[in-house]
Order: sequence, then C-alpha cells, then structure tokens
Amino acid sequence: MKKKGLKKKIKDFIKVLKKISPKPKQKIDHGLIVVEDIKQKPKVSLKKVKNGIDAVFCSDAGNYSNVVDKLIKANKSKKDLLIEVRDSINPKVISLLKTIAVDQSINLEDYKEKDVFHLNLNKNLRIIFLSKRSTIEKEVEYEFFYNLFGPILSI
Repeated sequence: MKKKGLKKKIKDFIKVLKKISPKPKQKIDHGLIVVEDIKQKPKVSLKKVKNGIDAVFCSDAGNYSNVVDKLIKANKSKKDLLIEVRDSINPKVISLLKTIAVDQSINLEDYKEKDVFHLNLNKNLRIIFLSKRSTIEKEVEYEFFYNLFGPILSI
C-alpha cells in the first residue's frame, strides 16, 4: 500500500469519526482500524498505521491502569487516544468505553489517592483501537467487540 494512500485513508477515517455525534449530550463513537492479515499477508504494519496518527499511544488494551493513564494524558494534551489490541481486552476497559460513549466523562474509584475521581473529557477526544484481524478473531473474547465501534477502517 502506498504511503500517501494509507495516510489519506487514516486522515479521512479520523475526520469521519470526529463528525459523528460531536455535540455534547450525544453518544460518541469510538473507531477501530483493522489490519487485514488472515487470508493475505498484511499490506501495512501496525507501526506504519500508528505513525500515521497524531495521538497518544497506548500499547496494550489489556492493561486497564495504562489505558486510563493514557486517556487522561490524551485529554490533557487535546489529542486522540490510539490503543493497540494485542490480545484480550480488559473488561474494565470495555465498561470504560461504554461510559465514555454515553457520558463523555469517566468516574474512577481509588485513583491517584482519591476516593472518587471524575473527569469530563474533551468533546473532540476520540478513542481509536488498532489491531490485526487475526488478533481480534483469535484473542478477543468479548463477543460484541465490533459493536463498541462506529466507523471501522479495514486496511
């Protein structure tokens, strides 16, 4: 896949993702970028996709505390959050995504020495997951995984 083509696809995908429900009090969709690798050799690496996105990067969807830390960092820096799915996703991350989609905020217990931590998220913040198709099909145990996302880009 040509580099320009990939960058344009990613840029257009993020533009569409940001247009979906941009107003407060409406559901926010999360995005998913899938690198096809099941019946073919991947045309592009996860690293190339990652490098094509200006976002805070979280390398493991299975590590809840890391996802939360990176989410807070993305919110402060007014960037999107890109999360790589390497194997299973922590169920707490799934719950967090559902809450963010509806409330555009997070509530955490016992976080950073606070009994309850509440954070309203930047209305332009979007969470994008990145994974190989084989990882999703073999490792992700949540049967409604694809339902967590609005736009899905397959490359």
